[in-house]
Amino acid sequence: MLKLTIFCALFVAATATGKCYNGGSKISAFSISNTVEGKEVVTNLISMITASDQAFSKSDVKTCAEGEACFQYSVTATSDVVVVDDKGEPTKDGEGAVIKAVGTIDLKSQVCLPADTDVEADMTDAVCDLWEAGLTKSFAEDEETKGIVSNVKAKCGKYVKCDGDKCVLEADRSSAATFGLTAIFLTFFYLF
Repeated sequence: MLKLTIFCALFVAATATGKCYNGGSKISAFSISNTVEGKEVVTNLISMITASDQAFSKSDVKTCAEGEACFQYSVTATSDVVVVDDKGEPTKDGEGAVIKAVGTIDLKSQVCLPADTDVEADMTDAVCDLWEAGLTKSFAEDEETKGIVSNVKAKCGKYVKCDGDKCVLEADRSSAATFGLTAIFLTFFYLF
């Protein structure tokens, strides 16, 4: 009976939950909108985003510490974007003013937080301020967006507590080899 108890405890430890793409993010939507002849026109540009930027990275998977859980939240960032022509030159209206559009990018991010974090509380301004500053810096340093993206504003959603490991893709949770070795070790331990 003692061996069965130890076996069960070891199996639970080997398959422990609490995985999270801690600090990781992915882009879930990207669009640009402008007014044409008095009507707002929204152009979906998610196809311009690489597949790797539309998914969480396996390298961000961490096991949350004891007493912590994985939480996911959304970030919506908007910015002014100078509309450029095929040569990368700013386009102008009939009066010579540079034409601008509004860019919108939606992201999902995850983080390990104390398990009793109040999900009904609003996201702290400090977290959104970090996103705003980071995105502003990123756009300013990128050769394709430098000088054409400005006035970045970020708005963050509330925390949503993940249900076990459901925030992390099964393929990213652990390797089959690790599980196989653990199963062999546990079987050996149980039998002897």
